[in-house]
Amino acid sequence: MSEYSFDTKTATVLNSLLEVVCDLQHQFEMFEKQIEKIAIIQCTVNSFAHKIDDIENNLEFVMNRKTEMEGSIANMGHLMHKVFTDSGKEVAEVIVRFWKNLFPKFISTKDKEIVLKKGFKLKGTNSGVQEQFPKEIEQKRKIYPVEKQARREYRKVLLVRDKLYIDGNLFKPNNEIAGNEKLQYACADSIMHRQNIPQQYCNKRSTPSHESEFSHLLTNMCFT
Repeated sequence: MSEYSFDTKTATVLNSLLEVVCDLQHQFEMFEKQIEKIAIIQCTVNSFAHKIDDIENNLEFVMNRKTEMEGSIANMGHLMHKVFTDSGKEVAEVIVRFWKNLFPKFISTKDKEIVLKKGFKLKGTNSGVQEQFPKEIEQKRKIYPVEKQARREYRKVLLVRDKLYIDGNLFKPNNEIAGNEKLQYACADSIMHRQNIPQQYCNKRSTPSHESEFSHLLTNMCFT
């Protein structure tokens, strides 16, 4: 009876020990998994640390380059200032020297009008402002003053597109004269050409005296 009781107690103790061992084994397995996770985290941290070191090195390189560029820009600014100071010339003078004629193109009509209105300030200098037109428009603009003056003289005037007829005669400015006499003789020696003009626009009473009188009138218009 006593032996049986001893065996029962021994089995109970052994079972208890087995349960404890199993529990410890389970905990050890969990610890191993946690250790593996910690190792992975450690590798990730090390990778981030290397990347941070690389970024710091790159940032230091960029800051050094920035300092060098700022120094280069400052030196260039001092050099340009010295060049302009030593030359003693304004930028406008340099432009006039190398480019006698400037042809700016304005995006806004308002800006063009402002420049044209300020052109009178250049009076008395070697510079001026003049609006440029196509050749056809320039030719047509030349005949408008002649047309107005002829109308004041109550002469028969007809403007057909870009052609001006006065007393049935076609008016053409003489633009083929070169030199300083161009403007004078272009006005004084402007001639009338009688071409194929419709009969209703012709004035049969026009005489050469009228033409000479009109040439004299043009001379007075240009130089008075």
